[in-house]
Amino acid sequence: MSSPIELREFFLERLNIEFMEGENQSPGKVFSLSLSFNVATSKENENLFKLTLGVQIKPDEQASMIQIDSKIVGFFSIDPAINEPKKRQFYMFVNGSTVLYGILRGQISMITASFPSGKFNLPAVVMQEEVENFFAKQQKHAKKAKALPAKRCKAKRE
Repeated sequence: MSSPIELREFFLERLNIEFMEGENQSPGKVFSLSLSFNVATSKENENLFKLTLGVQIKPDEQASMIQIDSKIVGFFSIDPAINEPKKRQFYMFVNGSTVLYGILRGQISMITASFPSGKFNLPAVVMQEEVENFFAKQQKHAKKAKALPAKRCKAKRE
């Protein structure tokens, strides 16, 4: 059985890894992880898509010695036999992000292996939960934005 999606190409759009020194820091793994997702389908071929995955690691209360801001982009093809929109979206976001996250995880561990604090591995995640949480937050913010009254601005003429 072949995979429903295939990675054709990827590149790192941004990879900023900062080792932070300080007397009050411990080498503990206390940090927050945030992920962002964006998919664009090709106009010429609906079975080709571009997925952008953003991964940020921020220290909580200066307990971690590393901060990461990264973005990886992958170009995928999806099996044309998968024509149900919800299934296609699942494969694009969940499977595609899992592939890109694994690549990014390897790149980060390779680079940080020479850091004074030692190799850093991105934590294991359940990508389906991460994607669902991301879109739930997006919907919540969209509802809040609609609930805010629109402000009118008057232009001054001089």
